[in-house]
Amino acid sequence: MALDSKDRAFRCDAISRIDYKTLTMDRVLTAFLGRLWHHGVPSRMARANELTVDDYVYLLTDEAYQDKFDGFNNNEDISRRWAATHLLDLVNRGRVTEGVAGPRPLHGFAYRLRNSRRSRPYGADEQLYELLAVNGTAVEMLRSFFFADIDPVTGKPVPGPDIDVESQALLSMVAATRGDAQDRAETTPRKEQHQPCRQPADLLAEDVLRLLLHREFMPRTVLVEHLKVLLSFHMALYHLRMFKLIPAAVRGAAVDPSCRSGHQPGGSVPTCHTF
Repeated sequence: MALDSKDRAFRCDAISRIDYKTLTMDRVLTAFLGRLWHHGVPSRMARANELTVDDYVYLLTDEAYQDKFDGFNNNEDISRRWAATHLLDLVNRGRVTEGVAGPRPLHGFAYRLRNSRRSRPYGADEQLYELLAVNGTAVEMLRSFFFADIDPVTGKPVPGPDIDVESQALLSMVAATRGDAQDRAETTPRKEQHQPCRQPADLLAEDVLRLLLHREFMPRTVLVEHLKVLLSFHMALYHLRMFKLIPAAVRGAAVDPSCRSGHQPGGSVPTCHTF
């Protein structure tokens, strides 16, 4: 059953930041990377035109960039197919209305090359950051993984062992378009911050840390896929928990004591007895 405007009237930021829309985790994670780089603040990109598949392929095959992509112009068709299947997240793939949402979130700076109009996270990136922010170590580990081989002060790539082919392609594209697209942190006042339900937030952060322990033992693209599944799974669990906790609190005119103690300064996070 389709949802309309009256269903969104019940949205409450203290419970969830997500709009009632169909989410694509590639686009959610890409927007989340901008918040990760700007420490929780969304990114605002200034670009004159929307990027197409041909624009990305141009950065791979044009002679001006052959010092970075030697050999890609030998067969432009193969380069285009590789970019469309391995590097880019396409909207309406294979249809007349096909367009580019942005690069797949294989490296932190992928968000700088996305088309914001086609890559909307519908608040899921903000919800995800608020959940992970309860554990600063998880946020910093994600930041070090996605922005590997990036100077944290200058934002420039530093050659290192963690850069694979896709990541190198994204970084070189970002460098080539630096003058055409300006990345800045959002300057408007941030929304009121709400501490999320602690137990599911802590579980999410712990699982992220466990998964990142394997970063040296699996390809980067595979680990990113596992992260997407893990993050979407925990966001779904969080909202299922809210679907049960909120009606129970309304019926009982009070929140379970275990929930209240978990939100008090210095309070422990006991097992939730209502889920």
